[in-house]
Parts: sequence; C-alpha cells; structure tokens
Amino acid sequence: MQRCLVLVFLMLVLANCSTFQRASKHNIPEYSYTDSLRTFKTIKCSSRTAEDCMACALQGEAANQPAAGIYAVGMTIMTRAKGDLDRVCRVTTARGQFEGMRKNRTLKISKKVWGVTQHILKSRETGWTHFWAPRTQKELKRNKPHWAYSFEKRQCDREEIGDHIFYNDQVCKPSVQVRTQAQN
Repeated sequence: MQRCLVLVFLMLVLANCSTFQRASKHNIPEYSYTDSLRTFKTIKCSSRTAEDCMACALQGEAANQPAAGIYAVGMTIMTRAKGDLDRVCRVTTARGQFEGMRKNRTLKISKKVWGVTQHILKSRETGWTHFWAPRTQKELKRNKPHWAYSFEKRQCDREEIGDHIFYNDQVCKPSVQVRTQAQN
C-alpha cells in the first residue's frame, strides 16, 4: 500500500515538472480566422498598463500565429516579468526586445490577441525564456540570434509553435564536463 502511495506521489510530481509545456497547448480558447482580422481595440503602446503593454507586444510579435503561439510569446514575457504584472511593461518596452513596442506607436489589437492577452495575464503562466522567428529573421535579412546556438548546444527545452521557436534556458541537459565532474 505504501509503495502505491509513493508511486502515485512521484507520478504527480513528475507530471507537474513539465506543466509549462502542456499548458501552452491546452486551456487556450479557440479563435476563428476572422477573430484574428477583426480589430477589437486600438491601443497606444506607450500606455503603462500590463494589459496594454502585453497586447501591443503580442500583436507586434505574433498576431499572425495560432493562439498557442501567441500564448507562448506571452509566457515568455511573463517569465521575464517573473509573473509580476507590475513588471510586464518594463519587459515589453526593454530596448530591442519586442517589434511591436516602438515609441508612440498605436496598434489595432485583434480580438484573438486581446483574448489571449486576457488569458495569459489571468494565468500568469511562465516557462519559455526566449523565442525567435526564423522566417521573419530571414525576411529582415537578419541572422539567427547568437543565444539560440548556445541553447541548442546545451540541449535546452525547445519547441516550435507556429513560425516561432521557443526555448527555456532554465531546463537544459547537463554538459559532458559537468557530468564528468559529478562522477569524480
């Protein structure tokens, strides 16, 4: 009986270890194609509310992505903000981080982006730490970000969602050097 309880406990612990990846695929409302075209609201991106900052960043970075991709970008923002809504604007307006956050820009926010914004701010879910869009980088004649090479070499958690590649640099396989030192 005790072995069964221990086994159940371990299964629950292991299931919770990868919550951020599963959550990025579940519990996100479905949106139609027209929801992604229909303007829900116009926002001045220089606003200082978490809601407006998140919506502008998501509209600029991932409006053409499936809801799961928009949500994953939102998770990246929440990770960098450490789940604190008061830090969201600081994260999204950091220099050179998010395409949609140019100074004094006004954006038309789609119904889909606004809905995902509400969902991510309510859940405050974290997980992904970095992302990039290979197709967009190529169109802009930019190279792959230098940090992506490092994360791939370290075999950090990685997932492709829509046109973006997401990484969690907090979940990487230990290097051969670290494993060798641990064995000695």
